[in-house]
Amino acid sequence: MSIFKKKENKLSKEDAETQLQILLDYYEIDIEDVKVTDAKNGLEQTIDKTIKHIRRGRLEITMGDKLSVIQTMQQGKGGETSEKIPYGILKGESKIAMKDKKGEDFHGRLYVMMASLGNINENDIKKFEGLDLSVVECLGALFLNV
Repeated sequence: MSIFKKKENKLSKEDAETQLQILLDYYEIDIEDVKVTDAKNGLEQTIDKTIKHIRRGRLEITMGDKLSVIQTMQQGKGGETSEKIPYGILKGESKIAMKDKKGEDFHGRLYVMMASLGNINENDIKKFEGLDLSVVECLGALFLNV
């Protein structure tokens, strides 16, 4: 008997990969376009983590009339659960929001961009914890590749 409790997945790996592929196709993110080995490895890890978040129900990506990316919070800003944050389509204003962040401030740039996409305050994202923060960081890392 293992001391580790296995987490229940809400989706199969194939269904989660299909959802992620919607996002990758929409923004034309192709891991083969990344030439630097460390960056490629980082992107592969981000993709694996994002698939896990989708499988566990923390992230949903669909395509109807437009792309829909929704994060289901596990802890909520005020401790409540199941708050949903819809992230908008990446636009210039979200990238411009990063203008005051230095190039090497990866997390600062990521948080301000994701706050803009989620129509929330950057300080709220700074308060995210654990898996909620991991979802934001995975999405942001993917968006920074656009």
